Amino acid sequence: MTLAAEAARFPTSGSPIAAADALSLLPPAVVEPLVGQAQLQAAMTLASTLPPIWRTCMLEVRLGGVSRQVDFMACVADVDRDRDAVAEALPQLPPAHLGSAQALLRAWAIRNAPAASAVPIVWLEWDMPYAKPALPLFSACLDVSLLDAGQAAPSRAVQAGIADWLLALVCDASTATRLGRGLATCLGALPPDARLLHVAPLHARGLDRLRFTLGLLPAELLTWLRVIEWPGDLTAVSAWVARLAPPWHRVFFQVEMDDRVHAHLSIETRVIATAAQAGDPWSVVLETFEHAGLVDPSLAIAVASWPGSSELVWGGATAKLARSCYLKLVLNGGVASEVKAYLGMARQ
Repeated sequence: MTLAAEAARFPTSGSPIAAADALSLLPPAVVEPLVGQAQLQAAMTLASTLPPIWRTCMLEVRLGGVSRQVDFMACVADVDRDRDAVAEALPQLPPAHLGSAQALLRAWAIRNAPAASAVPIVWLEWDMPYAKPALPLFSACLDVSLLDAGQAAPSRAVQAGIADWLLALVCDASTATRLGRGLATCLGALPPDARLLHVAPLHARGLDRLRFTLGLLPAELLTWLRVIEWPGDLTAVSAWVARLAPPWHRVFFQVEMDDRVHAHLSIETRVIATAAQAGDPWSVVLETFEHAGLVDPSLAIAVASWPGSSELVWGGATAKLARSCYLKLVLNGGVASEVKAYLGMARQ
């Protein structure tokens, strides 16, 4: 995945969107079988309580045909006066809908530290059934160039400092120190051209771990996993990476760690902003997952038909809704366990 493709998830034109508006504009053809009416209604109930401060809203759906869990995600971004809008909206948000993310959003909105100013994007993710405590999971972007291509990517030392600030804000001191030390070790083993993009503390899910997203070339990933002694089947990872991306294509990966690196590893496909066409690379990836028994054929068809941008009558005026999609393969120790689709919606 190129950084330009990743940046497509975060439109910088237009205006923020209300989460409920985004969900109400879901194409009917994908609600069943991809989302489900009950799942959509549950997400709408949550979304109706959230203020219109989001640059992109997203549904995370499982494509195996067994689990009907649909999680809801939304991001705020350092665009226009969006930080001010978040600061104004925070007092209206029920604390139960933010959990430990409240401290991060408050600091981010008012730029109460240099590190807060250096975070361009914050993602929040609510897991179904949207009523558990300590919600949501959140992910902070540590690379300003992801949102603004005119800015240079920060150094590893700068990113480590931002991560330390974030961990100190939301974790107890011993956990923050332990996770920060583990992240520093992993960053020190990265090749020069690798990119650290996001970090996500997982304590909202009851885990004292840190998940981070990296952009590397496939060969770089395998070398790095060896160096950090990733406890999984590298041959299996190599086989999957070869099926999903050419060797010259930077791909996004997610890894989890605490005192050590864990076996969980995720590989993300590139973002597309139009419906898939037969024979194109994205359709080939879907077919690869389907042939491996990881994607239900009917869900593959629904994902492939996810539309791109379109003009809609919205709030009494014509507006453009940008839609995007990418897939994530989850590996546990190298064994493929599931594929998820991320259906994005943003107002332009």
